[in-house]
Formats: sequence, structure tokens, C-alpha cells
Amino acid sequence: MKALLKPEHFILQILPSSIHSIKLAENGITINLEQSKVGIVINFLKLSSLMNYNTLLDLWATDKIQPENKRFTLYYMLLSMKRNLRIYLKTNVEIVNTLAKAMSVTKEFASAGFLERRSMGSI
Repeated sequence: MKALLKPEHFILQILPSSIHSIKLAENGITINLEQSKVGIVINFLKLSSLMNYNTLLDLWATDKIQPENKRFTLYYMLLSMKRNLRIYLKTNVEIVNTLAKAMSVTKEFASAGFLERRSMGSI
């Protein structure tokens, strides 16, 4: 009988090229990834019957106040009600010509529209 993989190992096994790092904490799993991979990872987490992260709880941005190209960090908090676990997706937002460029996840979560306007409005 095969032992069940922990969620973080399963995610790394399925999406190895999309993930920079995974960190376990008491309050959930934090996944660090490229902005261009957010849609792929969210689709997997939402549609996989083993993951079932079907609720976007929150989305927020932080400012590292650095003159670098990627000074803003965007966080997505997802909830799996089936597993009673939270997962945090963390990605740096690229600044091009003084405009923040971030992928929208409104196709995956209709509620993301408001959260994206609120978060990106502060960038």
C-alpha cells in the first residue's frame, strides 16, 4: 500500500518547473512562484480532486520599498474546505514603465475582480 504524499510534496511532484520554493508553517503552506505561473498553479490547486483549494479568501500586495524592478509582492490566500487547509501563493510583481504587471485570476475565481482592484490600486 502506497503512503499518501503530503500536499507540498504532491505539488512539487506535479508542478516542479512552476515552483521556486515551498515553506510549511503552522497556518498553512506558502508557495513562492513566478507571476507567469500563477494561473497554472491556481488551476491545479482548484481543479485537482486531491487538493481542492476552491475558495479564494484574500489577495493583497506588499511594497518592499526598493528601487528594483520587482519591489511589490502579491499574495493569494486559498482555502481547501475539504482539507481545512490554507495555502498562500507568493509572487513578485514586475514593474514595466512605472506600471505593475500582474496576471488576473478572475477566470478561476469570480471574486478576484474586487480583490485585484483593491490590491493593484495600492501599487
